[in-house]
Amino acid sequence: MIKKSLKAKLDDVDGVFIEAPTKKIKPSQTCPKCGNQEKKSLDQRVHICSN
Repeated sequence: MIKKSLKAKLDDVDGVFIEAPTKKIKPSQTCPKCGNQEKKSLDQRVHICSN
């Protein structure tokens, strides 16, 4: 239902809805600087790039 509402709102403002497979790309475990993926526990909030 939320996805449908977001798509409708984006259509109103000529926006684009892009759905990403988060289980595959794991954005919260990917370093924004180097792209390295490192498994983290739920209590880890900060990523320190090893490169």
